[in-house]
Amino acid sequence: AVGQTSCFKCEAGQYGSPDRSYSSMTNQCHSCTKGQYTSTVGAVKCSACTAGRYGTGSMDSAAHCVASPPGFHCPHHAMAEPLRVEVVQDWRDEIGHYQLVQYRLGTLRGTNKTASPVIAAYYGYPLSASATSKVPGIVHLHGGGQRANKGRVSDWVKLGYAAISINWGGKVLEQPTTP
Repeated sequence: AVGQTSCFKCEAGQYGSPDRSYSSMTNQCHSCTKGQYTSTVGAVKCSACTAGRYGTGSMDSAAHCVASPPGFHCPHHAMAEPLRVEVVQDWRDEIGHYQLVQYRLGTLRGTNKTASPVIAAYYGYPLSASATSKVPGIVHLHGGGQRANKGRVSDWVKLGYAAISINWGGKVLEQPTTP
């Protein structure tokens, strides 16, 4: 960081951005998510628990990836593959920043390999939100026959929340050309 006199390596169980595994502040290091671990100090990424195992507690070593109990199945960890996100539209108003995004969920396994792992969603957050001024989040869940709703996201943003409204089942959002 500019003007810093020293930097610190991220601890085991945490990672820094690929361009700097050293951090001038501890809040620049991110904890490995459940199902991932790293025992390396100064790591730039976490590794996924292997198939048949899942993560618990502190993720500073592979020892925290425990075998699934009898009768349970852990074929793979969904977070082992990167979430590929495409911003389809991006806009702002006087209150918030909004995006229409598509994301791919990774490789499907099992018997229904023809299902589309692509989901569209509206996402928004207040312009006042930042890394140092966090806001709570809302996931808009809707019933069958409905779809992601841009207006609901806007309403929550006006109330000071980050919000996402997910389009399940590949329904057309607004127009046939909208994902």
